[in-house]
Amino acid sequence: MIRPILGFAILCTLGVACAPEKPSEVEANVTRTKPGSSDEQGQAAVAIVNGEVITLGEFERRINGLAPFARARYATTERKQEYLANVVQFEVLADEAEKRGYGQDPAVLHAMKEVMVRQMLNDQLRERVSMREIDEAAVEQRYRANASEFAQPEQRRAAVIVLDSESEAASLRERFESREHDSREARVQDFRLLAHRHSTDRLTAENGGDAGLLRPNESEPARAQLSRVAFALAEVGELSEPYAIEGGWQLTMIIEKRPGQVRSLDEASREIRAQLFEEKRQAARGEFIEELMRSAKVETFHSALEKLESPPQALPQRFEKIPNLPVRNMPTAAPQGAD
Repeated sequence: MIRPILGFAILCTLGVACAPEKPSEVEANVTRTKPGSSDEQGQAAVAIVNGEVITLGEFERRINGLAPFARARYATTERKQEYLANVVQFEVLADEAEKRGYGQDPAVLHAMKEVMVRQMLNDQLRERVSMREIDEAAVEQRYRANASEFAQPEQRRAAVIVLDSESEAASLRERFESREHDSREARVQDFRLLAHRHSTDRLTAENGGDAGLLRPNESEPARAQLSRVAFALAEVGELSEPYAIEGGWQLTMIIEKRPGQVRSLDEASREIRAQLFEEKRQAARGEFIEELMRSAKVETFHSALEKLESPPQALPQRFEKIPNLPVRNMPTAAPQGAD
């Protein structure tokens, strides 16, 4: 049993046959093995390493054991030869590791247990849970009970100009409104140019004042305030009165409105089915472990834990909170009269 586990660890080091599966792929992977190979073909040798034969069947099993995206790489004969070279290299390394006694290394023995547990759990879950158990009624029931999760509220994109004082903000707003704009698009373009030139918040100013998309119920305080102002405005191109923010005064304009959308049952069905399947898998996993724990003979000695020294605490890392704003193209030319 040691040799396969040593092999698994080395394969992972080489990047062979270790890609994790997504929960949604587990059901599909139950019947991975290709049915075309006969017993005789499967026993044909593809390599012999230190006297150990690697059969075509074993080689095919290893390829079929890869995750789908990795398995697709080895569709051609040339790629299969590349993979065979990796397998041979792995066998050579595994032989050497075994000679050096790594089979009895505590870390290797622990890794063996981890692989055995993972494989056993996967096998048990495949036996206990099937995607076929998730019927349309269950999908629809989940959809109806959680309709809000599949509804995206209206969103608005706002542009802002931040100034030091109320008088500066009021003066700039008055100058802006005194200009003639022949369309909403022209108003938006003009406002964004002013933001680029005059806003003291250089982070948004570099993007023409663009503060990003807003939802009706933003949680972060500054975004929540901006959201309330943006959703109080009626149309694209409408400009707010000056209002106080932390560190200054702000003008806000809606530059884009996105209507709310509701995903239909058909559109959400695949996602819901995957959720229900994963929930069933987790429930089955818990039940299986509980069954084993009830029959196991376990003794724990909590007092022994007091002898362990506390691990060293990691140093705190500090990061500045910078909004993740989308980069948008700035107008390249100013309308006549822009300053």
